[in-house]
Amino acid sequence: MDKLGMCKKEKVKFFIIFFALLSVFFIPFNVDADSSNVIKPLLKEIKAWSAEKAEGMSMNMGEIKMINASRSYKKNGNTIDVVIIVGSAPMIQGHMQMPQMNIDSSEGSMNIDNINGFKVFKAYDKKEKEGHIMVFLFSKAKYGSIFMFNYSGISSEKALKIAEGFDWKNMKNVTSGVF
Repeated sequence: MDKLGMCKKEKVKFFIIFFALLSVFFIPFNVDADSSNVIKPLLKEIKAWSAEKAEGMSMNMGEIKMINASRSYKKNGNTIDVVIIVGSAPMIQGHMQMPQMNIDSSEGSMNIDNINGFKVFKAYDKKEKEGHIMVFLFSKAKYGSIFMFNYSGISSEKALKIAEGFDWKNMKNVTSGVF
C-alpha cells in the first residue's frame, strides 16, 4: 500500500482508466500539425533579426476548426512574435465588429484603422515600449483569419513598418482557401 492507500494492482487499474478517459476526451480533436505547413511560409524572415523556425498547429472539432502558425524574432534584446490564426468565424468576427477608435495618452495609445484595405487594431504601451498589431485578413460566413504582431523594445512606428513588410494580401489569399 502507498500513501494514497492503493496497492500496485489498484494503481495499474487507475492509470488504465485514467488514460482511457483521457483518450476519449481527445478523440474528437483531430490535431495535425502538417495542415499549418500551408501558412508557415507566410511568416518570412525580417532583415537583421534572428528568427526561430515557424511552428504550427491545427485542430478540428467538427464545426470548430483552427489552424495557426507562429514565429519569434530577436534583435538586440528586442522581440517580435507573429501568429496567423485561421479559424471558425465567431472567434474572428467579434474583433471585426470593433468600431473606429483613436485613444492616445501619455501612457499609451490604442486605435483601429484601415491600412491598405485591411482593418488594423494597434495598441502601444509607451512606458514599456511594447505593443500589439492585429490585422483582420478576412471573414466569411464560417471562417476568418487574423495576423497578430506582438513586439517589445521598438517604437510603434517601427513595428508597424515591419508588420507591413509581411504580405497581408497574400496571407488573405492563402488563409481564405485553407478550409
